[in-house]
Amino acid sequence: MNSGATLPARTDDRGGEGKVREGEREGIERDRPVRQANVINQDHKEIVMSFGLNRAQVIGRLGADAIVNHLSSGGRVANLSIATDEGYIDKASGERRERTEWHRVVTFQDGLITMLEKHARKGRLVYVEG
Repeated sequence: MNSGATLPARTDDRGGEGKVREGEREGIERDRPVRQANVINQDHKEIVMSFGLNRAQVIGRLGADAIVNHLSSGGRVANLSIATDEGYIDKASGERRERTEWHRVVTFQDGLITMLEKHARKGRLVYVEG
């Protein structure tokens, strides 16, 4: 996606270049730099933003108790196995089908690991986001 060419600066709604006033609608007058966009096609000035969001939300049941291991560096790591299921009707046969998908989750956060040691048991309903 990155062609290497970038626009010098994006113009704001009033035709100004380089900076946009942050929070103008609220009356706050702080200047902030405008993010640059990548240009894919110089002829048509087609702009593709190189921003993204990599996030997952999982609601399911634990397939086993949380497994906590100690690292050689002194930290801890917790591993979870979460099952989610989906029900659907098979178009070919008209039968109702169930499909289970397994998600492996790993965390290194000490406070969360302590909570998982106490409460994360097989079959428990959990919500994981990140």
